[in-house]
Amino acid sequence: GRHRPSGHGIMDLLESGECTKIAAPMVRFSKLPWRHVVRSWGTDIVYSPMIMADSFIASQRARNIEFSTNPHDTPLIVQFAAHSDKEFGDAAELMRSGGFTGGIDLNCGCPQKWAVQEGIGSALLRKPETIKSMVRQAKLRAGQDMPVSIKIRIHPDLRDTIHIVKMAESMGVDFITLHGRTAAAKPNDPVDFEAIKVVREASSVPLVANGDIKCLDDVSKVRDR
Repeated sequence: GRHRPSGHGIMDLLESGECTKIAAPMVRFSKLPWRHVVRSWGTDIVYSPMIMADSFIASQRARNIEFSTNPHDTPLIVQFAAHSDKEFGDAAELMRSGGFTGGIDLNCGCPQKWAVQEGIGSALLRKPETIKSMVRQAKLRAGQDMPVSIKIRIHPDLRDTIHIVKMAESMGVDFITLHGRTAAAKPNDPVDFEAIKVVREASSVPLVANGDIKCLDDVSKVRDR
């Protein structure tokens, strides 16, 4: 079989069969101090906020502003928004060359109008071939021990979601996070956990449920589905 990345224990947690508690990426909130707080409350894996790959690549100053960490900030997944496979690959290589030992994630779910107009976030859900090539580039350039993941949303037709999952799997994606709303849904619309279950059963890599999971009781309810 293919080499299995460690990502400072990320894949061990996701493949353990135990419930893995993950703090999702949140704009402004998910900076280093916040990550330490949620870790102290028993979170297993924490995400950075979404970072724009183009500005991250452009300058060391941008990287210093956008991302800071320390030896206690682990396991960590750094999430990028990218327009192209080259951008995501460049960001992956910069993380590797900087000595980062966690995971990197591609945001394919942000539904905000500005993101869709820029061709990032949920705009990528309409471009499965682009997602496929982005995963491929990141896997080629991130090094053997850095897990590469994507965060997506459900489509109105779940066959389209499963198609993206299968394409990403074919390029070696290590795990997938699925938000149980469509890109057109409103934030208060209910999360379709049955849809997440259908996609999970079709997946051959770990699939993380996302959406409306606000406390440990919610975690237990979703897991019991």
